[in-house]
Amino acid sequence: MFIFLVMSISYTSGAIIAKNQQYYLVSDGARPMVVVDTYRDAFVVAPLDKENHLIHPRYHFVHLESSANEKLRFHMESVGPLRVIPTER
Repeated sequence: MFIFLVMSISYTSGAIIAKNQQYYLVSDGARPMVVVDTYRDAFVVAPLDKENHLIHPRYHFVHLESSANEKLRFHMESVGPLRVIPTER
């Protein structure tokens, strides 16, 4: 019972923190991308609509060791909380 309680509290507090996150790494440029996660040696990025605080669900991997990344610059910016645009099925 104690383990269930601890896991429940951890999950709930993590969800609250994620829903209220304000600052994200955002790419410079006309079409900003936002870093939503990391996976091994890559950023997981998605297109960002800053005005409406929306993430377009078209994810890309940006490998940190790639020479193509020299074109991408990221900075911390207050753009949240963000929501993902629902996809149509």
